[in-house]
Amino acid sequence: MGSGYVASFLSTASFMGTSGLVYHEGFLGNGAYMGSTIGYIAGLALFGPILRRFGQFTIPDFLGQRYDSGAARGISAVILFVGFFLYISSQIIGVSVLFQLLFDIPIWVGIIVSIAIVAFYTIAGGMMANAIIDAVQFFVTWITAIIVLILGVIKTNGIFNLVSQVEKYYPNFLTSDNGLGDTWAIWSVMLVWIIGSLARADLISRAYLAKNVREVYKAILFVTPVIWVCGTFFFLYGMIGVIARPGLEGQESEIIYLIMAQDWLLPVIAGLAFAGFLASAQSTASTQLMVSSMAVGRDLYGKLIGPKLRKKSISENEMMIVTRWAMLVMCTASCFLAFYNANWILEIINVSMAVMGPAFLVTWLGGFLWKGATKTGAISALIIGSCSAVFTWLTDFSIAAAPWLVPPLFSLILTAIAFVVGSLFGQPSEKALKVFSQINPKYNEDGTRIKKIS
Repeated sequence: MGSGYVASFLSTASFMGTSGLVYHEGFLGNGAYMGSTIGYIAGLALFGPILRRFGQFTIPDFLGQRYDSGAARGISAVILFVGFFLYISSQIIGVSVLFQLLFDIPIWVGIIVSIAIVAFYTIAGGMMANAIIDAVQFFVTWITAIIVLILGVIKTNGIFNLVSQVEKYYPNFLTSDNGLGDTWAIWSVMLVWIIGSLARADLISRAYLAKNVREVYKAILFVTPVIWVCGTFFFLYGMIGVIARPGLEGQESEIIYLIMAQDWLLPVIAGLAFAGFLASAQSTASTQLMVSSMAVGRDLYGKLIGPKLRKKSISENEMMIVTRWAMLVMCTASCFLAFYNANWILEIINVSMAVMGPAFLVTWLGGFLWKGATKTGAISALIIGSCSAVFTWLTDFSIAAAPWLVPPLFSLILTAIAFVVGSLFGQPSEKALKVFSQINPKYNEDGTRIKKIS
């Protein structure tokens, strides 16, 4: 289970996005991975066991029941779909670049092939099959990643010599601001990823596949050191790249890992390296495609729109049909964004994190910790959280008098205020309080605290 979590966590954002940004921006470029690691571990520890104990697979299903609100269920399903549409597009771009590098084919052909693989992989396998295959992919990815790193260290004459060369030729490389003078830049990037990863439904939903809550905690113990080591690898790939293969400009730096693997490895080993990279990207995209499409098929159509249109309950088979149609729509939309993309892979994912981060984090935490949270507060937080986070991130929002109040923090505070103020209007329903007691064993079904017997 733990290896599956790691395989799903690693993606083109790791091998290409992080390594490329470190190559391009130095230590500052590693902020995204550090933030995602902190957020993922904390999110799995906080929400994974609760989601597993609650027994619900989709996040909209949880929010819909916790707040007894069809609107909260529907809005969260839309947010999931939009957020993962952006994230999946970045995975497709990464895989298409790999195909172009390997087979010298047009980028559009690589996009179509990669999205077709993801769609087949998801529809044919399902979530459990993905988790099993992830465990195998994890070991393939790790073996080849270690080989590339060892060869890189050898070619740069050892780790200490590598650091000396970087400090000599790129004196700002190891500083937190890359010599730009903006000391809050890395904090802003880290925070958007901490918040976004805390609320990443595709990763936390994996807890549903665990046999029990104990298995979730065992997976966390396995995952924590492994993904921190992975982060060190990606940082070192960027460092090695600027010395071993200097001069890559702009987005070309995002393929530094692929270039080093192709140049330094024997064809067979290079094939394994590319297979591991492809597997990690396809695994992440497949999980996100499954989670977001099920949110549309099960929650948006199966629980809200379908019953009103058909005047009856929607069967599991009908929900699955709509889910597969949602997958096709997601794949088509991701193709179009990949075709016309002109941004860095991590820039696309940054927006994805902003769409989902504050909105989900506040409604999840509020639902877990505050019995007085209501559907009005949840709906307000979902809408204001997504809109404010995207706006402040895309517009480079800043307050001169408070430079520490970076865009993701400002949006999180604004979302929390909306949640609290909205919840002051009205009372939680009996059904909402019953769900609260399910995830909070210290409370009765009516929301009263259980008294300890002395």
